[in-house]
Formats: sequence, C-alpha cells, structure tokens
Amino acid sequence: MIERLRNVFQHETQSGDLYECRDCGTTLDHSVRRCPSCRSDEIACYEL
Repeated sequence: MIERLRNVFQHETQSGDLYECRDCGTTLDHSVRRCPSCRSDEIACYEL
C-alpha cells in the first residue's frame, strides 16, 4: 500500500492531475492513450 502511494505521488504531472488505468491501477503519463500493462483504454484522470 505504501509503495503504491509513493508511485502515485511520484508520477503526478505539474498541473496536479493523476492519470490511472481503471482496469489495473497503473499510474500513467498524461499523453498515454492505452495502458502499457493491460492494454485497456479506460484511463481515469484525477485532479489533485
């Protein structure tokens, strides 16, 4: 759990938005259209 939180906060964009795959939870860059881990195109954007 702690490791996942570290990964989330390390991958924040400068605007404070967080992009995450809705299927597997992988944290993504804002320019990614498809998750490289599970190939899903269900990407969530969270404003922090």
